[in-house]
Amino acid sequence: MFKMTVKSAMRDRPDEALPVIMAELKQMVEKNVWHGVHARHLSKRERKSIIRSSMFLRDKYQASGEFEKFKARIVAGGDQQDKTLYDDLASPTVVTAHVFALAGLAAKEDRLIATVDIGGAYLNADMTASGVKVHMRLDPTMTKILVKIDPTFTEFVRDDGSSIVLLDKALYGCVESAHLWYKTLRKTLENYGLKANPIDPCVFNLCSRESPGSGKLSMALHVDDLLITCDSREELDRFFSYLRSEFKEISVHQERKLSYLGMMFDFSTKGEVKVTMEKCTEDIIRESGVETRRRTPATSELFNTRDNVQLASNRRRV
Repeated sequence: MFKMTVKSAMRDRPDEALPVIMAELKQMVEKNVWHGVHARHLSKRERKSIIRSSMFLRDKYQASGEFEKFKARIVAGGDQQDKTLYDDLASPTVVTAHVFALAGLAAKEDRLIATVDIGGAYLNADMTASGVKVHMRLDPTMTKILVKIDPTFTEFVRDDGSSIVLLDKALYGCVESAHLWYKTLRKTLENYGLKANPIDPCVFNLCSRESPGSGKLSMALHVDDLLITCDSREELDRFFSYLRSEFKEISVHQERKLSYLGMMFDFSTKGEVKVTMEKCTEDIIRESGVETRRRTPATSELFNTRDNVQLASNRRRV
């Protein structure tokens, strides 16, 4: 998960970097994430509270270790925001044990399994809902690329090549973004008929309803990643159609082996689910400097502790 700056990515992997950088900035324009402002129109307090922005690039892998894509992301400098301006910044994520419980139930009842990734999730949440204005600076490099995508932005380019924008959507990195996104997604799910579990607000179940093809649908969510189980194909397809009508970009995966939260869930054997973390295991081994494989980590001194060594020494003296 090594992150690269725009400068290093353009130096080391220019052919791969430029397209994903352009795609990320184009997404900002298409989703109306911000609008340009002139610094001279801002108050002294607003100018002082302008936060920085950064863009990072990294390789993304599935839990199996398979390369997925090279991606870029713009991140706001949320550490420069004043948290005292907000009443609530809480944003829950699903409890891992509940993910396992949901997967086990799906295996036992032979339910259909799917994962859904909502692209640019935070950008679907309205930033103005917080009531706090957030101004952000784009550096000369990002400003230059942004002008190529949207020439009308030229009027906001400053003498040093940078620009100032006012955020309209919840950009990654802002302190309130996760909270605003959870509220947006929860409302969307509740409008479909799903109800949050009273123990875990990131586990949802479909309330009973009388309609053709309706079935039991349960899901867990971790920010923008959804694990969905359902006993009805018609219900599942209906839910996917609903999500596509609410969010512009969603990726659906419905194999018997699914990657979720860095884990691989294997439902190949009926009535069972096997969970592995091969990519994580390989990363730990590599980062630990281990170059050879062993059948077991056990050695003849495995259970020798400092206390045991001292005790044995004392016994020899006696």
